[in-house]
Amino acid sequence: MGNGRGWDFYLLVVTLPIVSFLAVVITFVRWLWKRFRKPAASFTLPPIPPGVDPQEFVAKLRGLADYVDGLLTVPEKQKRNLFKKARAEQEKHHYSTAIDLFGDCLSLELSSKEKAALHLQMGNSYLRLGEPGHALAAYQLALSKARHCEDIEAEGAALGNMGLVYAAKGELDKALTHHQQALDIHRKIGNPLGEANDLDNMGLVYAAKGKLDKALTHYQQALDIDRKIGNPLGEANALGNMGLVYAAKGKLDKALTYYQQALDIHRKIGNPLGEASALGNMGFTLTQKRMLSQARDCFRTSYELYLKLGASPDSLSKVKKALDELGEG
Repeated sequence: MGNGRGWDFYLLVVTLPIVSFLAVVITFVRWLWKRFRKPAASFTLPPIPPGVDPQEFVAKLRGLADYVDGLLTVPEKQKRNLFKKARAEQEKHHYSTAIDLFGDCLSLELSSKEKAALHLQMGNSYLRLGEPGHALAAYQLALSKARHCEDIEAEGAALGNMGLVYAAKGELDKALTHHQQALDIHRKIGNPLGEANDLDNMGLVYAAKGKLDKALTHYQQALDIDRKIGNPLGEANALGNMGLVYAAKGKLDKALTYYQQALDIHRKIGNPLGEASALGNMGFTLTQKRMLSQARDCFRTSYELYLKLGASPDSLSKVKKALDELGEG
């Protein structure tokens, strides 16, 4: 070249604008995906016993597996710090941001075990965003990775979480199948907490199917395990669920006994949301028994707790409506 500049100079002059342009395009496409990502269908709940709050049905589905497989302590600093950042966003309920960060983690070099854990975390975040379709897809990927590397603990977590999604979508037979598979794994590996969660969730599904005796059997088994391992929150949930079944069977005095036991535990462990739920259930049962003064007291306290906690409008309106119908007495 007459000006003394070699081909490398001209190649650089041509390449840099192209690379810069592509970087802008990629950034813009990622922004569009985040901004206009279409959410999956929202939750549709299965039939539930009369008087049961649909939101409470979902809230009582317990045991959403929080499986991380050592990602918080991996030796690779970049991987560990990025995962910790994603978890921090998750804990602040910034689930969309957490999903993006978990996705960034997946772009790193990972083992199948680590990929299974990351897909589980993404699924949990999608589920809490109310996007069960995306959650289910993430759990299916987690299950595939877990089975590929024979990580039975991750497999059980994925199956149990998939059961929760199917239950919330109203696909009750699928929910039972997945919870049973998770239960078999948790029993095999000796995970009693997972076992209790699976049994309690299966009880809820059986109750939704109208198989109340089977529901009670599963709740009782969960309750026995929770008491054995010292899990008071699980114990209170099982007791409250048993109360709902007895109320649906018309055994109101038994229902009140179980609600009261659940209420005592929620108060003891400082769980005001559980306390509000138990009181609301007691209020409806007391109303059926025409014990209106006691019902009014339960609804009033339940409403005040829900209001203080910033509970969902549905929970507030249901209790407020019941209180208004009873009047001040």
